[in-house]
Amino acid sequence: MLAKKESLALMNPQIFFTPFSTINEPGRSLPPLAQQLWMNHIRSACSSAAPYIPDTLKNRLDNLSGTPSGRQPPIAPNAFCTPARYPPQPAPGAPTGPFVYHHADHETIAGVVFDVHRMVDKWRNKCHEDFWIDVVVSPLVHLVRKLTNFHVNRDKGQAPRLSVINLKTSEIKPTSLISTSDADLFKALNKKIDVAIGLDLFQFQQEKLQERKYYLQPAYPSINQVQSYFHLTPMFANIEVKKKYQNRDPLIQLGAWVAAEFNKRQAEGWPMEMPVIAITIDQDDWQLYIVHHVPKDDGNFKLRFVGPRSIGNTSDYEGIFRILYVLCSLGKWGEEVYRPWFYRVHSLSDEYVRQCQNPDLPRL
Repeated sequence: MLAKKESLALMNPQIFFTPFSTINEPGRSLPPLAQQLWMNHIRSACSSAAPYIPDTLKNRLDNLSGTPSGRQPPIAPNAFCTPARYPPQPAPGAPTGPFVYHHADHETIAGVVFDVHRMVDKWRNKCHEDFWIDVVVSPLVHLVRKLTNFHVNRDKGQAPRLSVINLKTSEIKPTSLISTSDADLFKALNKKIDVAIGLDLFQFQQEKLQERKYYLQPAYPSINQVQSYFHLTPMFANIEVKKKYQNRDPLIQLGAWVAAEFNKRQAEGWPMEMPVIAITIDQDDWQLYIVHHVPKDDGNFKLRFVGPRSIGNTSDYEGIFRILYVLCSLGKWGEEVYRPWFYRVHSLSDEYVRQCQNPDLPRL
């Protein structure tokens, strides 16, 4: 089994890794959209000053026994949240300040975070990877989708703006999206990942996409790198999980998966400038990468994984709260930047965006 991420340089496109500490060096700067993602949604969300713990829950944390080791989780003194409502859609890429939890969600957040902490403490050294995803990873990722911030009015009640997809049974198709000069490398690649976060589209938008003609899949219309039930779901954040002590690097699968997305864009003639978010989870540790394409002189391109940036650790309450907050900030980026870009590329109606900007408009 392929175990080293350095082998991804044999793929087409080639994949290289760059730490965030070098992005100010000549030739390694982030392109504009990736720079906006880093500055406005990742670096700020990972800051100790970020409002990642609602103030109504901070006092409750002070009364808990703390982490599995018994110590109290350190809470930044300014890690507070005000009960302000999430602002509507701004101009794409514009800085809008930090993500702020809606006060109505505080109890739901507390229930999930405290339960995840219990599951981590109970199962850390006992369970296999799939079970870890079920009891630790999925509850946090799905909570983002359920928060008031990421809902929009429809005819009956509230409907989510985001989708969370289990990808463990869906491989990259067609396999022509995976290109490598090494046959053994191709065989070794596990052509699927664990979880993705994407946009939840209206039915009429999905129908419009269904009617389009696609260069790579004329018999099976797909906007992404799969031929499965979520072939019309735009995905902007991809997650791969590995338990510790496994002789596999989660970046191997993520590298092939993200490369297939960029190959799809190029084959269809879609713009290449939008970055992709990749998250690796190695038991407790969550690490984030920004992936962007780099054009080459011969008309092809290579991919640069910029990172890793730690976004939290599930070994204590503070780390779990921070992971959730960063995921919410990424969801905010998906709404403010990725969604308008996707609509523009695929010529979809902006009625959704108009409704989010003006809640007084008639419901869709």
